[in-house]
Amino acid sequence: MTAKIILVILLLVIALFAWAPWMTAGFVDNSVTKTFNNSWGKVQDGYALIKVANIRKNIFGSKADISYGGGFSPATESKEIFVSSFGHIFGFPRP
Repeated sequence: MTAKIILVILLLVIALFAWAPWMTAGFVDNSVTKTFNNSWGKVQDGYALIKVANIRKNIFGSKADISYGGGFSPATESKEIFVSSFGHIFGFPRP
């Protein structure tokens, strides 16, 4: 009986992280902006984040498209990133 209760609780926790109701568009935008600025803030001729767009829910997180530019390249670059339900960002440009 105890094993069944633990299994049900575990499945509910997994379902909660898969749904991730706290992953709103504002949360994703703020997380991406903060992480980008922290990564590139100390680089003298680094990139600047232009916009975070097309934020969409995905299982265990959200996907978003970012546009950034600067440095020695005058062109704007775009990239798709994934923000996990734990707040970790994958596919992020690093210095």
